[in-house]
Amino acid sequence: MLADVLGQEVGYPRSHEGSALGAAILGMRALGLVTSIDIARELVPIVELDKPDPAASATYARVLPLFDSLYGALEPSFAELARLAGE
Repeated sequence: MLADVLGQEVGYPRSHEGSALGAAILGMRALGLVTSIDIARELVPIVELDKPDPAASATYARVLPLFDSLYGALEPSFAELARLAGE
């Protein structure tokens, strides 16, 4: 589903620590310790690859503007819910 929503391939690493390693690589890049985040390809082997279903991707792309507009329309309600939760 994630590949369908994003409209691109999604790779999954062997290790569950892939996200933490990715964050560390971003930090190393910010500090200038590595020249590119492309080093992640060498450090995080991908063992599973999901490809998007073109029909599903087209559907998600078509409804995205609706979801974007719903957020704006519901934003005052979110604020009121947050206020009520704090009571």
